[in-house]
Amino acid sequence: MSTPAGGDEGPLHRGTVLRAVEASNQTLDDLRRDLRRNLTIEKLINKEIVSKVTVTDADVAAFYNQHKADFDLIEPQYHIAEIRVTGVPSPEPGNLQGSKATTDAEAKKKIQALKTRLDAGEDFSQLAANFSENPATASSGGDMGFVAESQLRSDPTVYAAVSKLKPGQITDVLPLWTQLPGKRLPTPSSSCCRASRPASAI
Repeated sequence: MSTPAGGDEGPLHRGTVLRAVEASNQTLDDLRRDLRRNLTIEKLINKEIVSKVTVTDADVAAFYNQHKADFDLIEPQYHIAEIRVTGVPSPEPGNLQGSKATTDAEAKKKIQALKTRLDAGEDFSQLAANFSENPATASSGGDMGFVAESQLRSDPTVYAAVSKLKPGQITDVLPLWTQLPGKRLPTPSSSCCRASRPASAI
C-alpha cells in the first residue's frame, strides 16, 4: 500500500494517527507526553523490580505443590441413566416392550407406575430397556454416560436433584424441557434419573 509522499511515518499513516488523536480529545503533544511517561514507568519497573526478582524452577515446583488444588481444573462429571416418558406421538418408542404413552395423561400414569416399581426395588436398567421412550438410551438401560457438571447446571432443577444423589440412588420424577430459540418450554414429558458421581473428578 502506498501513501502520499512525505506522509509515511512507519506502518501508520500520519493522517490516521492525527484523526485518532483528535477523536480522543488530545493533542499530538499530549499523546507524546503520555507515551513517554508510560514507557518511562515501564522501564523503571523493569529495571528496579522485575530485574531483581528471581524465580527458579524449584520455586515454581514448590509453589505448584503447595497449591495443587488451585490448578485442578478437571470438571466433575456425573454418570447418569434415565427413564424417559413422553406424551408426544412417536412412530417408534425405542424400547423392548414397544411401550409408548400417547397423551399427557398416559405419560403421567406410566412414569408414576415406573417410579413405584423403582421404589419397590426393581432394576433400573431393565425398566429403562423395557419402557423408556428415549431410543438413544433405552437399549443401554437408560445409560446416558458421563455428563459434565456445567452441563447439568444449565438446568437448575435437574442439577439440584442429581447433585444430592449417592451412587445408585434415583431422583423423583423430573419434568423435561424443550429448548426453542429464545424460549424454554415444558413438554408433556417426564423422567426418572439414576446417577452416580465418582468421589474424584474423571
